[in-house]
Amino acid sequence: MRAKEIAAMLFLAMVILAFAIIFTLSFPSFGSGRGLAIGYYLPRALEDTGALNVVTTIVWDYRGYDTLGETTVFFAAAIGALLLFRRRERE
Repeated sequence: MRAKEIAAMLFLAMVILAFAIIFTLSFPSFGSGRGLAIGYYLPRALEDTGALNVVTTIVWDYRGYDTLGETTVFFAAAIGALLLFRRRERE
């Protein structure tokens, strides 16, 4: 490769690295957002849904459509794997 191509590739790599570092540094520190979810779900879970288990409340009541989508994808993958690896009887 020519020197200009190498310099352009290095410049592009440095720009991508700089954006990745800036993007990563813009994340909140680990555990800092914890109080937001706990402050909302714990006090309201019982009165909103009547369920005593907060995890079940979050999964099925607050995020029901998301959970339904994930379950559908998992079920389709399991059926696909079963169909792919099934044994066929010889005739």
